[in-house]
Amino acid sequence: MLLVIENRKTTNRNMTWSASQLVLVAALVANPFWDTATVGQNPWQNPVTPFDVNDDTFFTPDDFLVESNAIRAGRILTLPADAPPYYDVSGDMPEPFLSPLDLLLMVNEAAVGSDFIAGPPPGAASPPIGPMQIRYDITDAAASPLSMVNVGADFLLNAYVLDTRSGPLGVFGAYVDVVFDDQLATIAGAALHGTDFESFPNDGLVVAGGIKDVGSITSSLFDPLSSSELLFFSLPMVAAAPGQVVFGGIDNYSMLIGLDDPLTADVVSASLTIVPEPTWPEPTWLVLWLGLIAGTARASFVVAERQTQTLENVGGIF
Repeated sequence: MLLVIENRKTTNRNMTWSASQLVLVAALVANPFWDTATVGQNPWQNPVTPFDVNDDTFFTPDDFLVESNAIRAGRILTLPADAPPYYDVSGDMPEPFLSPLDLLLMVNEAAVGSDFIAGPPPGAASPPIGPMQIRYDITDAAASPLSMVNVGADFLLNAYVLDTRSGPLGVFGAYVDVVFDDQLATIAGAALHGTDFESFPNDGLVVAGGIKDVGSITSSLFDPLSSSELLFFSLPMVAAAPGQVVFGGIDNYSMLIGLDDPLTADVVSASLTIVPEPTWPEPTWLVLWLGLIAGTARASFVVAERQTQTLENVGGIF
């Protein structure tokens, strides 16, 4: 059983919008069809809570994933014949349709509402393994790779994400459990989220044996995402005791663009050797040791000097 030590969840929830998207949203807000008072009348709007797009009873990043995928797929102004998913968050009536306005309303609600969960839905089962990779590596503050440090040294545990599909569209986000021996290394600060993944960040729960549900989602819900490996987050850490510490763990709740269902990404672990700090003689013993060396050197000089004088005297006799 995991023992919760500290809650490090953050409320910093960022989202980027282009100028053209903001203009479109402003126009949609002024649309007379927009009417959130019609909850329960629109078959494409969740009758219980409009923000629960996937109808799992929670408002989480999963709902953003489903809504974003629909808009990216060009389903704007068209809706499927049945629901869920409940794409029409705004409840446009009498002509329901899907638009960026629905995402804007979700962003606003997530920023100020108390029901949004920046992480997996409570009690969610581990999703099936999918085509995504989370890779850890260890560096110093200057991004130089580390394989060995002294006790007391600071270092960064970095997580990188990669869409491994044959036709990659990019990683939407993830919330992961990092497992390591916390007797050998400890977390020294809040997670530093990658610049491509700054929306709805969660610094995670520090637990016995690691940290739980650290992660975020993409900083943009519309723009194309890179298909290359991207920095997901960095954890500031301190080496606490000598030993070999391995950073890994298989539990994660990951999301890819174009897939509505979450998945479990493959994890590539990293290890670090921690060695004791260099030890030096106590100051008193150091003085005695240096004094002994100096005395030995002086004695050797005196002996050599006397030998030289003896040879000179012998030479004078002859």
